[in-house]
Amino acid sequence: MQYDLLIKNGYVVDYASAREGYFDVAVQNGMIAAVESSIGGSAVRELDASGKLVLPGLVDSHVHASAWLGGSYAHTMLVKAGVTSALDMSGPGTSVLELAREYGTGLNLATIEYVRPGHTVSSDDPSSAELQQLITKVQRQGSLGIKLLGGHYPLTVAATARAIRAAAELGAYTAFHAGTAAHGSNIEGMLEAVELADGNPLHLAHINAYCRGTVLPEAEETELALKALAANPNISCESYLSPLNGTSAEIIDGLPGSMVT
Repeated sequence: MQYDLLIKNGYVVDYASAREGYFDVAVQNGMIAAVESSIGGSAVRELDASGKLVLPGLVDSHVHASAWLGGSYAHTMLVKAGVTSALDMSGPGTSVLELAREYGTGLNLATIEYVRPGHTVSSDDPSSAELQQLITKVQRQGSLGIKLLGGHYPLTVAATARAIRAAAELGAYTAFHAGTAAHGSNIEGMLEAVELADGNPLHLAHINAYCRGTVLPEAEETELALKALAANPNISCESYLSPLNGTSAEIIDGLPGSMVT
């Protein structure tokens, strides 16, 4: 049989079938036709994937692809890394859509909207009604939910809990860069976030941001963080691969605007 494409000698990782190992992959009419240890026959195009991973496509659950963060290069960078689906983790959602129209590369791209005092909410202590109004608004605009920028632009402890609860009630996605007016973006803030979730679904952004050894030795912080996640299956988390977690360095009234800075 002649295939359209034959990928040889690669290390295949297939999440759907839990198959992992060295296989050949044949493609016919835009569909996977065969995955075998060795596939004979000819192909219109043949690729040697020796020393490479062969994957259906990466899902990146934390990217930035708006004019505020990420910018016009985000789509190209993601595609070059093998990403096929991604979640923009702050918005603004309207900006994400505008950049996708102008610079899109065919990604499946979703977005959530940031909750920032003085921008999307009136203060650091918004009411449940104000938070519900924001969530409903961004859902209608096409966003999946909200991102609490706690480490950078924190809400009060009570308002943070209200936001997580309001999102759960409205069926919205909630992500949280740990930190409130009471605790910073460190292991204490992460453990506080676990408590504030109160069993509701929560995407707790980048676990490695809270295990830098600023409160306890790094190994102890890491152990505490992993135990907290294991004990709370309602919480999802990821780690970033960049060596830096950038901030805007914006100065407001003579002080850094971001508490992480």
